[in-house]
Amino acid sequence: KCVIVVTHSKRVADSADVVLRLRNKKLTRA
Repeated sequence: KCVIVVTHSKRVADSADVVLRLRNKKLTRA
């Protein structure tokens, strides 16, 4: 299963298997 979560919370992001960040209109794997 896949769950996509959009958040500003570091706590939520830390629990994810994969984190992507959007900076300067570019999506990168963190």
